[in-house]
Amino acid sequence: ELLARSEPNEAYVAANTSGSYAVYFPAGGEVNLDLTAAQFPLIDYSNHFNSGEDGAKKEIAAGGGVTLSPSSADNWAVAIAPR
Repeated sequence: ELLARSEPNEAYVAANTSGSYAVYFPAGGEVNLDLTAAQFPLIDYSNHFNSGEDGAKKEIAAGGGVTLSPSSADNWAVAIAPR
C-alpha cells in the first residue's frame, strides 16, 4: 500500500518501476506517500485541474515517505518524478 493516512476515496495513486508516481486528489485532503522503493531524489509537481494553476515544486528525498496536501479542496494532481 503506497498511501497511508488516507480516507476512502480521498486520493488515488499510480506508480511505475522507474520511480515516478502520480497522485490524484478529487477533493483535497492529506495523505502520506511511501517512497521507500525510490532510489533517486525526486521532484514534486502539482497542478489544479480546474484552474490550471501550478503548485510549488518541491524536492523530495528518496527512500522515505512524504506527506502530500493540496492547497485547496478541489481537483489536484501531483506528479513525482526522479530529478
